[in-house]
Amino acid sequence: MVKSRKQLNLFKKNRNRDLAKANSARIKKADDRAIRLVPALMEIYRKETSERKTLKYVGRELNLRDERLPRGQHIWTSKDVSLLLDRVFALPLDVLSDVKKEELRSLIGT
Repeated sequence: MVKSRKQLNLFKKNRNRDLAKANSARIKKADDRAIRLVPALMEIYRKETSERKTLKYVGRELNLRDERLPRGQHIWTSKDVSLLLDRVFALPLDVLSDVKKEELRSLIGT
């Protein structure tokens, strides 16, 4: 079936619009997840312990809290925690205030 150039351009335009919507939805879902985990992160970093609070330690704590990764896995690695913190600190001001971000930064010690 041969399509005209006009039909192909319309198809590409619609496909790009759909991809943009899907990407926007994925970003929103990831941001919502990061926002939901901010209180848990703050609690983990405030926790009194003799153990150093590394990314691996935070991952272990999230595993103990039965927090799942976005794709449903149960095991948080240091890389997953690092990506989560990057996302939290990249959230726009209307979503998470600078005060909260600074409080978390001071708890982390960076």
